[in-house]
Amino acid sequence: MVMALSLLAVYFAVKAVLSNNMLWLIGTTVFLGLVMWTKLTAELFFLVIPFAYLLHGMKQKAMDGTRPLIKWIACVILALLASYGMYSLMRLSPQFWRLALYSRKHTMTLGQL
Repeated sequence: MVMALSLLAVYFAVKAVLSNNMLWLIGTTVFLGLVMWTKLTAELFFLVIPFAYLLHGMKQKAMDGTRPLIKWIACVILALLASYGMYSLMRLSPQFWRLALYSRKHTMTLGQL
């Protein structure tokens, strides 16, 4: 389930770049939120999604207008914040401490890596 939802998140990010329509990032937001509900280590996709912009060179008229990279970065940051907000809705549950404990036990910090 994690892989299927992750692939859909990446698909929508690539579709947003190639179609020059940032509304496709809504799909990325939703699927990243869902994949974090299944496994918190999906936060690693926060590093992958912004690099979808590199595909814009494959299309002749990708992202017309002024400052397309700044527009892309702003939209991706909003999408990632919104997807993390979806995950944060789980904090309203009285059993969230179990998930937090499990995530802390099974996720390494950068220093540990």
